[in-house]
Amino acid sequence: MKEMPHANISPREVLRGFKQDRLGFIQKLINQYGSVFSLSLKPHKAIIMMNPDMINHILSSHKDNYIKGTHVQGSSFHFLKAALGDSIFITDDKALWAKHRRIVMPHLQRSKYNEYAKAIISNGNEMITRWQNTQETRINISEAIPELTLRNLLNSIFNEKNFDFDTLLEFTYLMKANDRHKSFKTLITIFDKLVSDFILRRMNQLTSKDDLVNSFTEAYQNEQEQSIVFNLIRNELKGLLIAGHETIAGSIIWSCYLLAQDPEAQLKIKTEFDAISAQHRPTYDDIAKLTFTSTVFKESLRLYPPIYVISRVAVADDHCDGFIIPKDAIVMIPIFQLQRAEEYWDQPEKFKPERFSNVPFPEETYPAYMPFGVGQRACIGREYAAMEACLTLGMIFSTFQFSLPHDYQLALNAENSLWPKSPLQLIIQKKW
Repeated sequence: MKEMPHANISPREVLRGFKQDRLGFIQKLINQYGSVFSLSLKPHKAIIMMNPDMINHILSSHKDNYIKGTHVQGSSFHFLKAALGDSIFITDDKALWAKHRRIVMPHLQRSKYNEYAKAIISNGNEMITRWQNTQETRINISEAIPELTLRNLLNSIFNEKNFDFDTLLEFTYLMKANDRHKSFKTLITIFDKLVSDFILRRMNQLTSKDDLVNSFTEAYQNEQEQSIVFNLIRNELKGLLIAGHETIAGSIIWSCYLLAQDPEAQLKIKTEFDAISAQHRPTYDDIAKLTFTSTVFKESLRLYPPIYVISRVAVADDHCDGFIIPKDAIVMIPIFQLQRAEEYWDQPEKFKPERFSNVPFPEETYPAYMPFGVGQRACIGREYAAMEACLTLGMIFSTFQFSLPHDYQLALNAENSLWPKSPLQLIIQKKW
């Protein structure tokens, strides 16, 4: 067996580094100790892993030996679990995960996407109209896009138009706050009631809708312990509501940030989208024609992956590339750093959408590209995300030309998913 390099720093220093500047601290350690090394996080060991072959071992070929590990993960993970419950995004219950995945998957089939695209286009056009009518010279993208993606999710997969939208939106904003203040705990209670009332309303409706909510209620209608079932359904819907829109919103925001610095790329998106919208209202079937827009989406996910780190916990000792992974070790896969590593990317810090031209499956061409994860628990909504992002970017940049304020200093918020720390406000340069 090979001896794994070990970072000679105390657990207290590790925790302080993660708290103060998570991404910068990880990069500093990688620069010093290499692509695979261990850290002390008493009582457990943490392993930072940047090798794509080893990562595939953990997430794919030997996935059964690794779990999400709610019993040993850090405070952010426990916070997320408290907010969202035991949903498929978090749970280690394999039977529950498999059952809920089977329930969700029919609603993420391509046969549904043209219907979903109608809601995305309709909501996007409403947002664009508001922007066209504003007297403001700047648009707060960090505020507008999450509101849009949340409406899109409710109106498409959830098939719902009567949700208490403002309360739900407030909850999502506080989830990204650094300060875990008391009002957040109160808001979790309100969020629970909001989703509970929504489920009860659907259960009491006489007509059945072909949507995610009814699929869950029908799957559990013969169960005896209805109180337990109700909590299971509520947790799943909470997870889908928050995680299902926040990561997409993040990817669109980062795309806008990058495009605002590249007028030529904005014009390419406009030309591409106008060619479709001049003939008919864009649909899911048109996504294949938005080839440049798709490369922008993929490149923004490379540079700013909303899920910037993936963690797993070993349930038993394992051997990986000659190293021992001990039981209960926390394996941390720094996606942000991996997707910017010089050994895997040409000009890794540069925004180059063309690197994904004629690359339909980037994970096959670029083994270090993992914005949706790898293996069985990779993101099941990736195609929905790509559709929503491409249609939204097309609508925005076919109508406006934006620029980045000269005084905007980018800082990263890596508290939960990866977002700009200060709101991204773009300057309207032109209305087409």
